[in-house]
Amino acid sequence: MKFVLVTGACSEIGKRTIFDLIKENYFVVASDLPAREEEFYNIFRNQTNVDFFGIDIRKRSTVKNIISKIFEKYKIESCVFIIGKNLLVPFFQWDYNKLCDVFELNFIYASLFIKDIAEEFVRRRTEGSFVVISSQHGIVANTQRLPYCVSKSMLSQLCRCLALELSLFNIRVNSISPTFIETKDNCELLNSSYMLLDAKEKIPLQRYASPKDISGAILFLISSRAKMITGHDLVIDGGWTIQ
Repeated sequence: MKFVLVTGACSEIGKRTIFDLIKENYFVVASDLPAREEEFYNIFRNQTNVDFFGIDIRKRSTVKNIISKIFEKYKIESCVFIIGKNLLVPFFQWDYNKLCDVFELNFIYASLFIKDIAEEFVRRRTEGSFVVISSQHGIVANTQRLPYCVSKSMLSQLCRCLALELSLFNIRVNSISPTFIETKDNCELLNSSYMLLDAKEKIPLQRYASPKDISGAILFLISSRAKMITGHDLVIDGGWTIQ
């Protein structure tokens, strides 16, 4: 049995990915904010191949200790990183605090968390792999989300840089850049007249992505079928970025 760490486990992508990993006989070590532990176990109460660790990646004083406990208990071979934040704010309304709020979570704390995991891989001589969820907005610009676009672009470039540096240890690093993802929580918004015109109709395939689209790519990238793939950004956007 292979062990995978999925952080951002209670997100729609996280939940779909965990269910799909379990179906493929993976053991999933899930992490999300400590306050979401009950929510997690309500979702996965009938599953045996899961464990949950509460981690707030912004609390640096506790993160490394929790990661050490995870690696002491489980032989983690892959890490799937799904944490991110977006705020829709016009350019002239951004201030220092709002910018830091997005940049710190999407890039700085994300980078430090990935570094912590990579250190465990190297220490234990694990030829591990990372899959990091970025965004199409890290490739092409969009309005009212400046720090999100920039931080996701930085995150994708981080993965390329890490793929180069960590190749010395046979550790692979890849990212996935999805388009808009339709979920139960946002389907009403995404199918509003404004979003149909502003988003869906601009996607050449004329549809939104689903969590299943992303989880399928994640399972591929952590598998042995992708053993020669590193430093790649897999764009799942229905053609959004080719225009």
